[in-house]
Amino acid sequence: MDIEIPRILGTWAFYCIEATRMDPKYCPFGTASMNTSNPVSHLMERTESIIRNLTQQSFVNQTSNRSYSLLDMVSSVRTGLMQLSLFFWLGNYLLGAEDTILSAREDISRSRKARSMLSRHQSDRNMTFASIMSNASDPLEGIFNPFAYRANFCLDCSFEGIDTFHTWLEQYYKQVNTNPLVAYLSIFSAACLTWPNLTGYGVERYTGPVPEKLRNKMLVIGVTNDPVPPA
Repeated sequence: MDIEIPRILGTWAFYCIEATRMDPKYCPFGTASMNTSNPVSHLMERTESIIRNLTQQSFVNQTSNRSYSLLDMVSSVRTGLMQLSLFFWLGNYLLGAEDTILSAREDISRSRKARSMLSRHQSDRNMTFASIMSNASDPLEGIFNPFAYRANFCLDCSFEGIDTFHTWLEQYYKQVNTNPLVAYLSIFSAACLTWPNLTGYGVERYTGPVPEKLRNKMLVIGVTNDPVPPA
């Protein structure tokens, strides 16, 4: 359901613009789009530009020393859309990323020295995952179980025709060219290529095609516009 994130991000963009109309302090990221013919579309274009820039390289804010990478971006968008209370935070994150990229681009155009400094800072970004566990004494606790989400994903999804590394990589490249925001979130699906066969333990893994139409009705109860567990 990560494929729904761009659509949900468009809904968020509408809320950001409406909040900016009430008072720019409620969503500062929307301010630069307010004088355009279609503020929501313009804001989405700015967001897509940020993502496209981050597919090429990471950036570092020289003032705050905060780094912005594609991994940071997709994770922040996914998290920021999960709760209404995080909408304001997401807007500020996108604004910070945009300002950092624009500033870096200007510096690079003025000086080759700035380009080399930016490159050195990129290698300093923190890639640790130490904060993922809520209880250090129990690494398999609840939703923080590092295997739980992947187990459900690998068992629930159909990977027909994507059963080798080469076929997976080919599919991934197609996704990157279509929408890097969605594609980057699916990197972990490579783990499904070597996920153990658990059919002997009563677990059924469906690998056939997903039908376009169902013969019977299906009731799905989910959370509206939730980009993580939508159903």
